Amino acid sequence: MRAPRHLLLLGIVVACGEPARPPPAAPPLLVVPPISAPPVVVASEPADAGAAPSARPAAPRGSVRLGTLETDQDRAAVRGVLEANEATFVTCYETALASDAGLEGRVVILFEIGKTGDVESAIDGGSRIADTAVVGCIKRAVLALDFPPPKRGSSFLVTAPFELRRVTP
Repeated sequence: MRAPRHLLLLGIVVACGEPARPPPAAPPLLVVPPISAPPVVVASEPADAGAAPSARPAAPRGSVRLGTLETDQDRAAVRGVLEANEATFVTCYETALASDAGLEGRVVILFEIGKTGDVESAIDGGSRIADTAVVGCIKRAVLALDFPPPKRGSSFLVTAPFELRRVTP
């Protein structure tokens, strides 16, 4: 077995009394990934040029309309806060529409606004809709709202009816 050439030279230099030098550095390795990835398709033509492209059906859209509020205080202020948060109520409804595209009805939430404007409690006030998850979602959304403190200084009740209807394109 033969020793590698650089070791042989190193041995001769050491034997002759000259200082040892490190062997020359090996060239850096070049790592090339294997070419096994599938080709990327940038654009393609439909198999049947005359056929309409297949379109994914749009997610059902819904609207939530606030009905007449029943309360003995600050009706306009309460309506303003509820209407400003309409998008949250619509999200509750459209989430349920994704599972039941024909879902429509009425959600009624009875809630109490406390002395500081916080919603202290909220319950189903006689909703007429097949999906109880929508009622729960809207109830939780109402519980999270902040209203202006009552002008009379005491808590008061509000009955808020929401009409949920599917929007057809």
